[in-house]
Amino acid sequence: MSLVRPSLLVGLSLVASRLLGFARDVVMAGLLGAGPAADAFLVALRLPQLVRRVLGEGGLNAAVVPLYRRAERERGLGAARALAADAIAGLSLFLAIVLSVLELVAPLAVLVLAPAYVANASLWDLSTAYLRVLLPFVGFISVASLTAAVLNAKARFLAASLAPVAVNVFIIAAAIAIHMTATDSAAAGLWLGAAFSFAGFCQLVIVALALRGASLPWRRPRLTPDIRRLVAFGAPALVASGAVQLILIVATEVASARPAAVSWLYYADRLFQLPLSMVGTGLGIVLLPTIASGVTAPRDILNRALEAALALTLPAAAGLIILAQPIVGTLFERGAFAAIDTRGTSAVLVGLAAGLPAAVVGKVLAQDFFARERTRVPLIALAVAIAATFVGSAGLAQLFGIAGLGGGASLGFFAHTLVLGIALAADGRWSPDRKLLDRIGRCVAATIAMGLMVGWLDSAIATSADGQKGALRVIALCLAGVATYTTVLVAVRGTSFSEIRTALFGR
Repeated sequence: MSLVRPSLLVGLSLVASRLLGFARDVVMAGLLGAGPAADAFLVALRLPQLVRRVLGEGGLNAAVVPLYRRAERERGLGAARALAADAIAGLSLFLAIVLSVLELVAPLAVLVLAPAYVANASLWDLSTAYLRVLLPFVGFISVASLTAAVLNAKARFLAASLAPVAVNVFIIAAAIAIHMTATDSAAAGLWLGAAFSFAGFCQLVIVALALRGASLPWRRPRLTPDIRRLVAFGAPALVASGAVQLILIVATEVASARPAAVSWLYYADRLFQLPLSMVGTGLGIVLLPTIASGVTAPRDILNRALEAALALTLPAAAGLIILAQPIVGTLFERGAFAAIDTRGTSAVLVGLAAGLPAAVVGKVLAQDFFARERTRVPLIALAVAIAATFVGSAGLAQLFGIAGLGGGASLGFFAHTLVLGIALAADGRWSPDRKLLDRIGRCVAATIAMGLMVGWLDSAIATSADGQKGALRVIALCLAGVATYTTVLVAVRGTSFSEIRTALFGR
């Protein structure tokens, strides 16, 4: 239970950031429209967004947290602080050099991002100008992500979790202000790029202020043995920690052979990522420093983490499967997004949701390898998962149509988790205990009861999923599902109201 409250804090912050990202995209669309300025800006934004996705949401945790905890455990707090200070100073210097070079060769960088722009000089020039304004955002967000990883290593999750939320709030407010004052969309894009960069600076300030009491010895960058170890371990750890995203990229490659399938997979993934972020990513961020501290036996802590993960993930997966069509229709079906797109996106979402528990379990199990600074097995698991996704997506798409694309990604999640679980069992690090299996059985029973109730209620309501009625229908069904699942889980003694209260409020 001690894991649940901080995990929910981190997870809900990630969900809030994603929802604000939806709102930010809506405001940006109103500001830039869909013309040349929007095309140029979105091309320039690809690099900052890639950095934010790779390094943000705990991406650097897998590299920083184990080494920080090891230095603290073996050589004391001073050595851990020195490692953090050297890492931040070294990354700052490296980024200053790289980004300075990129400012000079920005036109070439744009051609890498959008090669077709070589035939359109105006778009090329505009994208170059936008990229130069956005490059400081890359630097600020990278150092902020590293600083957040240090905070997570110290089990201080609040500022690291809320800083991205504050960034999106600032960008939305700035975009609204620009929309009210700017008359030229090209100039508006420049101001918006500046707002992104300033928001990145604000995120860095927030996490730096949270770290101010850590007494880090600020100094010039040094290539110490600890930094060499961080670089050698960090690169493969960063790749391995992005398993879910890489699996979805492979599924996207397969989807590109079918008309509209890439768009359907994109929208389905946006919904899939909400419970994945709240449970899997949030729990992984909190779990890693706990395992790396070496205080609790890995088998016990992994089993208790899996209890919490599956108790939240099983009903979420069932809800997405049962309510896929009304959810997608309510959120997206308007304008150019037609009924056929709702059906396609819903089918992909059903396939993805089937693999949600496996994706979350894989994130939990991987933390033990990262805590021990082992990346070989996670990389093997990633390679197996990519192969399973490619073969599964292509084969299932032939059998089940568009739903097979999501199903192929789910096969990748299962393959990834299976390899990690087998390796941990072989090492004697983990095996499911009786309490975990008992809890899973009770959660499955409550999930089945919830599914039956929501399915019956959905048929009974029989309301159109358009406009306000559609939104009210989805909200009512979700609330009924939560109430049913919680009540049945308590009734079958899978949890208790006092346990829920302790997990949420700490008392």
